[in-house]
Amino acid sequence: MLASAANRVLRRVLVAALSLATVLFAAVLGGQAARAQVAPGDSIPSRIYFTTFPLYYDGDYRNALAAFLAESRGGIRSVNSRWIDSICYFTMAGECYYQLGQLPAALDSYNSALKLYIAYSDWMMRVQFPPSVTAAVGAVRAAPWGQSKRGAVIGNFPDAILIGQGQVDQTAVVMRGGVVQQPILFPVHVSEIVRATSLAIRRRKELLGPVCKHDPLTGSLVEALLRRPGPPNHWSEAWTSVELGCAYAAAGNAAQAKTALERGLLVGGQFDHPLTSTALLELGKLALEAGEFAPAARYFEEATYASLAFTNPTNLEEGFRYGALAHLLQNQKGPYPLLAPAIVWAKNQGNRQLQCSLLLSAAENAAVLGDANEASAFINNARLVAARSDLLGSQLGARLNHLSALAAYQSGNVAAGDQSLAPALAFQRSGSLWGFQIAQTDSRYLNGELSDRTALGLYETVLRDPAPADWVSNPLECLSMLVLSTDSAYEHWFEAALKNSKDHELALEIADRARRHRFYSSLPMGGRLLALRWVLEGPLELLGERGLLERQDLLARYPRYAQLSAECAKLRAALADKPALPDSGEARRLQSEHLTALASASQAQELILRELAVRREPAEMLFPPLRKTKDIQQALPDGQVLLAFFATSRNLYAFLYSREKYAAWHVQSPATLQKQIPILLREMGNFEANHELTASELAKTSWKTTAAKVMSLLVEHSNVDLAGNFDEIVIVPDGLLWYLPFEALPVGKGDQKKLLLSQARVRYAPTVGLAVPYTTAHKP
Repeated sequence: MLASAANRVLRRVLVAALSLATVLFAAVLGGQAARAQVAPGDSIPSRIYFTTFPLYYDGDYRNALAAFLAESRGGIRSVNSRWIDSICYFTMAGECYYQLGQLPAALDSYNSALKLYIAYSDWMMRVQFPPSVTAAVGAVRAAPWGQSKRGAVIGNFPDAILIGQGQVDQTAVVMRGGVVQQPILFPVHVSEIVRATSLAIRRRKELLGPVCKHDPLTGSLVEALLRRPGPPNHWSEAWTSVELGCAYAAAGNAAQAKTALERGLLVGGQFDHPLTSTALLELGKLALEAGEFAPAARYFEEATYASLAFTNPTNLEEGFRYGALAHLLQNQKGPYPLLAPAIVWAKNQGNRQLQCSLLLSAAENAAVLGDANEASAFINNARLVAARSDLLGSQLGARLNHLSALAAYQSGNVAAGDQSLAPALAFQRSGSLWGFQIAQTDSRYLNGELSDRTALGLYETVLRDPAPADWVSNPLECLSMLVLSTDSAYEHWFEAALKNSKDHELALEIADRARRHRFYSSLPMGGRLLALRWVLEGPLELLGERGLLERQDLLARYPRYAQLSAECAKLRAALADKPALPDSGEARRLQSEHLTALASASQAQELILRELAVRREPAEMLFPPLRKTKDIQQALPDGQVLLAFFATSRNLYAFLYSREKYAAWHVQSPATLQKQIPILLREMGNFEANHELTASELAKTSWKTTAAKVMSLLVEHSNVDLAGNFDEIVIVPDGLLWYLPFEALPVGKGDQKKLLLSQARVRYAPTVGLAVPYTTAHKP
């Protein structure tokens, strides 16, 4: 242990010294020709770039980031821009930002790398490739966790290949006159530049999610790669096919992505190559998204062998992580067989990032199998591996804390579970991919980069309730979505619905979604516990088909909860049959026993619910209900109207619905209204929390004038008259309107004015979905 720590320290010192030397070298020679920008004996990317990777895989992301950024500043430059070596520097800087949860900086880095690729998309045309590929000479490293079943041969690819930078065809120079300059030849790690390019495309897809296919850079990448910018009819086309497959996937074209990736799996139809593992990973992810878990598991396992053959630890970690996920999604009974030998192997390799990830996959597998003690042991081991590095404050650290919460809840330790979950969700405030996609949708719409129509579709996607596929793929992201503050995104979605389409029905539904999300974000685990309670204990007639299936599945897989639920139902029935105030000592004793047993069973249920909440278990968000405006309108009985408000940070909107018609309007002076409501409340005697009303104060009628002003402000320019023919009005307030006594507002004109309470019954509802009752529901 001491020796490995000393080696890590020595590695950091050497990398820091080499980085400083490179920066000084670039500063001295920055203005000279490109020939002078490569040190004698060096190659592209630089030697220091490769010596920085041990820092990155050791979880020392901040020092690795500093080194990659230093290399980017000292990279090769042409007259107008950087050159292709910076694709690698930008991509790996993006990887450091990505791991640290600094997602805007990560996206900027990946964008910079890919813009450089587009600017030099034909760079492979100048590579002096060997004409053919042969099998690798010597023994190929055997994987201790298994053996490939694909039957491919490991190809032999040179580490560096010469490439020319400059004008090859000098005819124009000779005809015009001038100095003929021979192209400069550089030794270039071609496969590394292609690896970095494909990695930048893949990570950018992860970051942007559904926004990615609407980004112009994505389209430019597909166009550039469709031109097949490499030597025609050459084995290197396999690399271009893999890049194109990644770009197609980013553009949302799954079928074309699969075709391109399959075409790029092998060189010459027989040889695995440095990008084979990337192709296998992306094929696995496509299968996973399609719900084809068994093929996905095979792709991910094969990706680990190809990653080992060509020393790609990034793909190796992803292969194991996604392979373990596919194993869980297939409901396999035992542990994922690759993990145990891989953990031993990774420990001997000194790759802390990989070792920590493998331990966490094993921990979740053990938890799913019901072994909380083994899960905790794996987690504690992972915490030791991650100590004294940036891993605990990274994506891996959030994953570690999330699984620590799962193991603690499973062990019955609620306090420890809550304590572990808090830092995981704290990291997600900046590191959540889902949250980043919401922010990207919102900012791009406000900047005019998205049309109203495109924005409406994207808002609906990124602001959706977590679906079953979301929960099984990443429960931590789903929990993050439920607790994140997304008020501004809902506001802009609402305004987009009103802006051009004038879709008032959709706008009212969006407003209800916003209210609902505010409610969720105020609850423990963002309403996740509430959702599970509804699915498991709610009235059957309210669950719907999907909710019923979820209940049956959960009760079947968690028999302890089903047993406790039956016990609670029996105890509640026994208590209901007896008087609430027993008249004998024996009856009081029996009631106390029943209540104690009910409390104990309920607490045990709550503990299981906490475990379920952080697991990959789907649970529909049933309450408050989301209902279509048309369904709400049809559910309004004759003589009932619905008045709903939605307050944004800038404006106030109102909707009035009856069974036959509706009206929608923008409250003209919300700032004036905000001033008048406190005045009205004071005139009614609401001075402070503990004020005694006198008879003279009760006799005052000055409040009626202010109430008339408030009503006028609410319906100004709306052509709405609340003195209509209805028996009941259901009001859904928002913002400051929750403090407004609508009953005291005057309606009608002239001598016909009367208080709203005299016109009809007044009822309040927190959401539009709760404004009308379920027709088949029983009262509690």
